[in-house]
Amino acid sequence: LLAAPEYFPSYQAVGLVATGIAFYALYLAMVVTLGRTGRTEFSFPATIAAVVTNVLLNVLLVPSHGIVGAGLALVASYVIVLGLMYLFTQRLFRVPYEWRRLALILLSAAAIVGGGEVLLPTSGAIGLLSRGVLWLVYPLVLFALGFLHPEERLGLGDLLRPSAIAARARGLRSAPAEGDAGEAPGLGPEVYEEATRDEDRPGV
Repeated sequence: LLAAPEYFPSYQAVGLVATGIAFYALYLAMVVTLGRTGRTEFSFPATIAAVVTNVLLNVLLVPSHGIVGAGLALVASYVIVLGLMYLFTQRLFRVPYEWRRLALILLSAAAIVGGGEVLLPTSGAIGLLSRGVLWLVYPLVLFALGFLHPEERLGLGDLLRPSAIAARARGLRSAPAEGDAGEAPGLGPEVYEEATRDEDRPGV
């Protein structure tokens, strides 16, 4: 509705860019681990390796594949940086990642996207609406595949009860406005982050 026709082919890279953004979130989680251990120098070789990979793959893939080649280069560079960061961070501070759940997120999303590309129209109102339905189906697929732990299922059920939703709505209406008297000034996220760092330091 808003873009010029010349922009329409960009949809081909949307999935790859979205994958890169998801990988970037995982990368930030590992950066936090390095920050907690005070060994931030390990992020430099991982980042350099990813940059070199990205540049080389762009040179190789963009001439023949265009915007899709750039998206593939982006995803590949994040795979490199995540692999190296995982090796570095696990040696410094072991984190038990839930690989089964991560695999469910990745594989179910890939299956839904792949099925949509093969079975659904790529343009028009039907294409837009049918892909919107797939987007809504994704969390249901995760639920059906057992992504949530039993306690998470119970918590989700409690959150979605009509009485609980109504109670939250009433609480929002009665909550004091931001900046009202009694609110402690200056207690933003940075303060809590600093307090947590103090707890992690020996002797503090």
